[in-house]
Amino acid sequence: MPDRPHASQTLQGGNSQTGDTNWSGTHIPTAPANFPSQYEVLSQASASLTDASNLEADPKLYVASFGERERGWTIPDMYSTVDENGRTYQGFMPGEYSLPNDGEEQDRQDFQHALYNIILDGKLASAPIRSPKHILDIGTGTGIWAIDAAELWPSAQVIGTDLSLIQAAPRTSNCHFFLENSETQDWVYSSPFDYIHLRSVGPCFTDIRTVFQKAYNHLAPGGWIELQDGAWELYSLNNTSRGSAFERWLALIKVGSLNQGRDMTKIRSHRDYLKQVGFVNIGEKETPVPTSPWAKDRKSKKMGYFLGSSMLSALEPYRKTIGSAGLSPEEIDELAAAVKQELLDLRNHWFMPACVIYAQKPFNQEYGSGGQTHFKQEPGKP
Repeated sequence: MPDRPHASQTLQGGNSQTGDTNWSGTHIPTAPANFPSQYEVLSQASASLTDASNLEADPKLYVASFGERERGWTIPDMYSTVDENGRTYQGFMPGEYSLPNDGEEQDRQDFQHALYNIILDGKLASAPIRSPKHILDIGTGTGIWAIDAAELWPSAQVIGTDLSLIQAAPRTSNCHFFLENSETQDWVYSSPFDYIHLRSVGPCFTDIRTVFQKAYNHLAPGGWIELQDGAWELYSLNNTSRGSAFERWLALIKVGSLNQGRDMTKIRSHRDYLKQVGFVNIGEKETPVPTSPWAKDRKSKKMGYFLGSSMLSALEPYRKTIGSAGLSPEEIDELAAAVKQELLDLRNHWFMPACVIYAQKPFNQEYGSGGQTHFKQEPGKP
């Protein structure tokens, strides 16, 4: 089983529900006894969408069930700090991640998980992994994917890492969560991983190639890495996205992210980066996801429900990023209000690409083998 580094963060860990405390790690606060299953909440929201026969007649129905986990079920992070706008952000390595970690953001992350469950037809991974023994989930967020993986592969040890401790107590003893900055901190594990998973990490890293290199070094021969992320691009069937407030909002997020040291457009370079590191057998899948439940078929409609809900919830937390692009608070308020109206208008047949890419470490490369983890930045790029 992989060991955990960073002794200054090491407390008594393990699964409080099973009594398994033979794991050295950062303590995860135990959820209250009546804490509702994240999966129950998501299935309730999904069921309410499926049963809403008049969904197209009333666009507000698609946000009516959003937040059913309702802010009272927030998992608090002992390291969090409260920002001036009332949202909480991680206190561990403050400033390394621009989005909050409070209950509303936790809801948004779980809705993203539901979205990818639909995109991947109920699968947790697209890579052809078989009987993995060691799994790493980088940027685990609420831990919902890692908990799912631990239950799907009960013989595997699953580790989730993040800058925030907002994960519910796992229901199984083979899932553990730790504080870690996967880009800037050393990875210290005693066993190689068979599968490394990343999702929605666009705002997370200054240079994701460093993370790719570390992943390569810590994968077993034949092990897989997989990234599931959205491209911050907007398309439309009826050409109504051109010049829209939402198009401008996305563009400003890209500019503001660059000013914060993050390049949200690099998702289109992931294939080349993986090749540079040494990965082979690269597979890709791109899915057009409606930005609201305007589509007629049930799968697309449900994808639109979850993406639209996620985007509506993201309007406020991305204020800082858009502010970095030069907008005043009043201009941000006006833009966010316009974006909200566009996302609630089912006449806007818009979609955004969801990208999945996976790659394999060659079988002739041993655990720990690989090149340097430092890359030369392009001129003028963060």
